[in-house]
Amino acid sequence: MANEYNNVNKKNYVACRKQEGLIRWQLPRDNFFKSNFDSSVRNFVAATGFILRNDWGEPVMAGARSLGEVTINVVECIALRDALWMVKSRGLKKIMVEGDSKLVVDVV
Repeated sequence: MANEYNNVNKKNYVACRKQEGLIRWQLPRDNFFKSNFDSSVRNFVAATGFILRNDWGEPVMAGARSLGEVTINVVECIALRDALWMVKSRGLKKIMVEGDSKLVVDVV
């Protein structure tokens, strides 16, 4: 039953496209992992997090933490660093990374 659920959801992810102005998450390529990272700063308190998923879209690992008073660009960099640190510690090689910070993505 779980395999049937995953197969149906994988088809839905693969068929991702813009609908009504929305952008949907897409699966990584076969045999790849995808890490998504994001951060926020509110009332001078920063928080960051990431999730790593396999090529079926299943969560493999995730992490989050509070960083205190930090700028959004710094906290976005820390989110990416945390994700890559965990990926490396697990010995994973085929990785795709997504984040919504154009500055961080362009710099890397």
